[in-house]
Amino acid sequence: MQGRVLPPAALAEMTRPQVRIPYRSQFGPLATVAAPDSNRTIQLAYGLGWGTFQSPYGPAYFKEGHDDGWENHSVVFPQQKKALLLLSNSANADKIFRPLLVRLLGDTATPWQWENYVPYNYAEK
Repeated sequence: MQGRVLPPAALAEMTRPQVRIPYRSQFGPLATVAAPDSNRTIQLAYGLGWGTFQSPYGPAYFKEGHDDGWENHSVVFPQQKKALLLLSNSANADKIFRPLLVRLLGDTATPWQWENYVPYNYAEK
């Protein structure tokens, strides 16, 4: 049995920005507070189950999740043919996601503050 590839039209629809994200944070008390200009600059939005944004590498899409005892994050830069999938069995792994994205992909565009991926050694200035 051969694997199936998602048709290009289906992928385009899944990752087409459909709902703009105007809030500072994905969850918590800041989830209803107006976002800084950075969300508009990167055109942060949701498609069909996938977050989307514009990066220096072109359009990108991401998916993340968490529960007690695990965290995950994936990001895809289709024009660069680059992607990263981070899976962990720790509820604290999100604290290393941003440094990994920067180090492994040179990704400084993923909306890490909106996703609350605040690095363990981050000191806000």
